[in-house]
Amino acid sequence: MEAASMDLRKMDRLRQGPSDNVLADLSWAYLHRGRKLDAMQLFKRIKTTRMPLLISLMSKFSAERNLPACKELFSFSKNNPRAVDILVEVLLYSGETNEARRLLDSLSNGKIPPSGRSFGRVIVKLCKANDLEGAYGVFLNMRSLQLHDPNAYVSLSGLLRRRHRIEDAFKLSDELMRIYPSSTFSYNCLLDNLLASNNPIQHRRALRVFEEMERREIPLTDSVYAAVIKAHGKLHNKTECYRFMEEASKAIGIPVPIASFNSFLFALGEMGAPEDAHRLVVSNNWVEPDDVSYGIVIRCLAKGRRLHEAEELLESQSARGRGLFEHEYLALMTNYANEGNLSKVESMFRRLLARSKPSSTAYNCLIKSYMQNNDFEGAENVFRDMKEGPVFPSERTYLSMMKGYNEAGNYRATVEIFLEFSSNRAATLPMMEEVIVAASQSGKHLYVLKLFDDQSLLPSKR
Repeated sequence: MEAASMDLRKMDRLRQGPSDNVLADLSWAYLHRGRKLDAMQLFKRIKTTRMPLLISLMSKFSAERNLPACKELFSFSKNNPRAVDILVEVLLYSGETNEARRLLDSLSNGKIPPSGRSFGRVIVKLCKANDLEGAYGVFLNMRSLQLHDPNAYVSLSGLLRRRHRIEDAFKLSDELMRIYPSSTFSYNCLLDNLLASNNPIQHRRALRVFEEMERREIPLTDSVYAAVIKAHGKLHNKTECYRFMEEASKAIGIPVPIASFNSFLFALGEMGAPEDAHRLVVSNNWVEPDDVSYGIVIRCLAKGRRLHEAEELLESQSARGRGLFEHEYLALMTNYANEGNLSKVESMFRRLLARSKPSSTAYNCLIKSYMQNNDFEGAENVFRDMKEGPVFPSERTYLSMMKGYNEAGNYRATVEIFLEFSSNRAATLPMMEEVIVAASQSGKHLYVLKLFDDQSLLPSKR
């Protein structure tokens, strides 16, 4: 290397200088010896396109999350899709999600569009941040370019389920199945949607989907077995839960896969045995519980009205640095709200706020709790904060406000909230039902008929 460097310096003194081949060979040599900066300096002197060298350099710098170096190298890439993918990955890791989105938007109309994988990375990141509008916007852009990424469909479908938009989630899983008809990804997405329902018919359909996967010899992963265990748990088939845990163990080749164990904990909660789930997460001979395990048990205990135990477990695991999710805090908030314990709801919300940005679902729960306790000022303050802050009120937020005002007999406020929402968005049927109640109670019957004409909605039986 030293001799080659000396020869390079001699060539630099000549009028012609070293050829591109010499520079590329020496750059590769530096790169293989871990001298990335030297390799990069030589690469920048090359006049002809050397895409494999560029991609290798970007990959090395991306492993170190060196964003400035990746950006500089990307300027030589001519928007190569693999280079775009590497830069997007580093941008997302560095917290520059908006810049990654702008990059994809700027390249979408170019001769060489980004890959579906690049779009998928951004969509997954936005879904993890509970940004449904942002994720769906990037998804529509990806789809308009006829690009696909399974992870994007799975993540977006999951976020739609969490927002209670199960029909939209099914549309995505159906679309994914058409694109990848023999993929475990597609079947997993469908199973997750079926199990999000409280309808036993859907749970039995999930078991039939599993049988179809066996017939078609679709690879059965840990997550597939986990879904089957969850389905049997929802159907209260404890024996079948045990049987499929054993099958998963044989298929995966380890004592008990963690996803199957977590589904078994969930199943115990569904079968009304949260104390058994609690016992297993504290001590078992199968597997070391992970963050998800503890989160499931906290939700099971909260759902079973064992709120004191659930809160104690949440506090102890938070103190140990467990990466608990918003779901656990929401489970406690929801059940404290059902008990009318406003102070506990406020306390859990403050703790959630201290660790991350709450979703609109958490804000909705807080508003609902204020309304149940006739604290309209508190609800209005939260509602105003949402409109001014980073979490804009969702349809459910407006609906919670309308229901609260109707129950208190403040029909005028219900109509005002409705008009505010419907001024720039189409109202949902549940919102229409609430405003009709308000208008009817106020004696504005003609206004009710006008609402249906304005919103172009067919009235429900209610």
